[in-house]
Amino acid sequence: MATAPNPGPSPGVVASGLAAVGILFTAASVRSIVTSRDVSWQLALRQAGLIALLLAAFGAELGCGIGLTFNRTAVFGPELLGDVLIAMLLIGIARAWELVGDRDTGIVSSLAVLVGHSSASDDSGDPPRPTSGPSSRATPPPE
Repeated sequence: MATAPNPGPSPGVVASGLAAVGILFTAASVRSIVTSRDVSWQLALRQAGLIALLLAAFGAELGCGIGLTFNRTAVFGPELLGDVLIAMLLIGIARAWELVGDRDTGIVSSLAVLVGHSSASDDSGDPPRPTSGPSSRATPPPE
């Protein structure tokens, strides 16, 4: 008995289309940064790192999509595409926390929090409170 083909577009076509949209979005971000007059060089450098990361992720997605479109039996395509999509999800979660302003999601600050050092400075002389998690939003206990 022959297997019926899957209805709808192939995963390669979908991945290629979404990667193209992502690359266009990243290009619009570059345009926005370049035309902005009030961007410091530190912020521009940080944004350049994010743009490089996004271009690498969307480029890998586009490559996997094209590979899967022309060769549905590609061995590396589905596995690499899944890894890229997981990485993009993690990038999105980190950016969402950064945009909300809850905490700095950079690797250095994340490692500092993990080893118990916080970059938060407090003028009261009290030890700094945790920078993430439920306890960071709670009020300190009364003395």
